[in-house]
Amino acid sequence: MQKKLSSIQARSNIKNNHFHRWATRDKSTNVNHKHLASNRVYTAPITVKPQNNFTLPQDFKIFTIGSCFAREIETALLSKNHNVIRFEPEKVKNKEIFTLSEGTFAMRSLVNRYNAASILAEFENIFDAKNNVREQNHLIYEPQFDNFIDFHYTPALTTADYQTVKDRREELYQQLQEVKQADIIVITLGLTECWYDKKAKQYLNVTPGPRVMKKYAEQLEFRVLNYKENIDFLQKSYDLIKRHCKPDVKVMVTVSPVPLEVTFTNQDVILANCRSKSTLRCVAEEFCLQHDNVDYFPSYEMVTYGDPEVSWGWDKRHVTREAVDNIVNRFMHHYIDKE
Repeated sequence: MQKKLSSIQARSNIKNNHFHRWATRDKSTNVNHKHLASNRVYTAPITVKPQNNFTLPQDFKIFTIGSCFAREIETALLSKNHNVIRFEPEKVKNKEIFTLSEGTFAMRSLVNRYNAASILAEFENIFDAKNNVREQNHLIYEPQFDNFIDFHYTPALTTADYQTVKDRREELYQQLQEVKQADIIVITLGLTECWYDKKAKQYLNVTPGPRVMKKYAEQLEFRVLNYKENIDFLQKSYDLIKRHCKPDVKVMVTVSPVPLEVTFTNQDVILANCRSKSTLRCVAEEFCLQHDNVDYFPSYEMVTYGDPEVSWGWDKRHVTREAVDNIVNRFMHHYIDKE
């Protein structure tokens, strides 16, 4: 999509885009048009037309990075036997250091990335950018004596001694080197609310627990990333991808439909979540406009405008497997080369 169009091109779009209208002005004729948004929203499976700037070969290699929704997409692609570059717990050399903490269901949640700054930090780690979190041993905290926790990652693992935490980082670093061979990288933007370490000058991936927050109160602060900050972090991630990955690598940006669990602002969480998702959706759109090899895929819209009974679990927060499968099926239909 272009920001400016001639009047001829704009009118041509109306003529050629079957999905250009939300509803007719006449209710009696509205039901006869399957392409109208009013007849597509809140249905299952919902049809939302993505913009295809590229296609992928049948044997494409994909790397997904972002919030928990990225893991859902990853799982769905794995079930269809696609080549997904990922953290594989079963390949961990020293399995004793990778022990799940109580109440954690999946070790792969360890690599979830919840904000654009943390996504950039992980690319800096993988590509050995100067002063990366792994190199500087940043974002490792000691809530209790000789019991450390790593907030560059999701705290899915038990607290451990300092060397064990560093060894975990090294294992993840080694496994994720294959991202350099990806044909497509999918970046899922999750949240704008995040925590910042003023001493390390780094953003945490997740909200620190009460003990860490209390002990490091002077060092940590809450921030809400604005539009420009998110664009800048995303652009820096893109620059690293272009520098270190395959020359023809494609990038896809999505926005996670999963709402905020809590807000640290004084707003109603519904308002805070709307601001967060609206910001990220605008960021995704602008970023795609800036790069020919970047597409936006409407997973956010497919969930939020889909049938609520199908889209959401009991908490109206987590997305159902059926909805995720529909998203992956639409992705495959639109982007995989049929020849």
